Amino acid sequence: MSENRRAIVVGGAGGIGSDICRRLASEGYRVVVADRDQERAKVVLASLDDPRHSISQFDVTNDAEVDAAFDEIESADPVAVLVVASGGLLVDFRAMPNIATMSTSDWERTLAYNLNGVFFCLRKFAQLRLAAPLEHGRIITLSSGVGQIAGSPTDVGYVSSKAAIFGLNRQVAFDLKDAGVTVNTVAPGPVGTPEFFRNTTEQARAGAAGATLLNRLATPEEVSAGVAFLASRDAAYITGTTLDINGGVHMH
Repeated sequence: MSENRRAIVVGGAGGIGSDICRRLASEGYRVVVADRDQERAKVVLASLDDPRHSISQFDVTNDAEVDAAFDEIESADPVAVLVVASGGLLVDFRAMPNIATMSTSDWERTLAYNLNGVFFCLRKFAQLRLAAPLEHGRIITLSSGVGQIAGSPTDVGYVSSKAAIFGLNRQVAFDLKDAGVTVNTVAPGPVGTPEFFRNTTEQARAGAAGATLLNRLATPEEVSAGVAFLASRDAAYITGTTLDINGGVHMH
């Protein structure tokens, strides 16, 4: 089915976010590539090669910027689908600070980007859709498999922020149960994005791949396929759940 809904992809210039933009555009969505990096967002927009798509620049950690950007996007054409793919490691992956060594500033920066930013986007989208409901409303957040397992090789702030997304997802699904908006999260395992390759060693990548049952990294395309399904009309009866795309790293 060809879609004709409008979708915002926050973090749309990132390794996973950019592929989500391309996947949704290929299925007929009118995509807003939203990112704080305007130049990278322009590159993604050019790859979509369709004047129906657009970009929006804002910082997810600034609630006033989020509200203003969403209002501007909404004034042009209401949005039915919100994908929040922003977030990431803000501390040097090789440093791996634990609970004893994580600085307060790094903790606060990580939660501001990975959790507060998601909350600001979901809150504003909820306000818009409660004020003016649309059919087949969707919210899809991206968490991470590290929020579901013990002993992650990342830092305690990143793991905590990603774990919190699961609870946020379930509560927002409950809050919006009468608004015609389903709310789900995707939890990828290790994904071979350009950022992942740039910030890890060959040994670390081999270890991450070896931790999966399939003995490889996921591709961004495999993650975007899951997002596209949750955004589709076929997923109308799915809400408050987590779609694990992790190669069997975590099973439940």
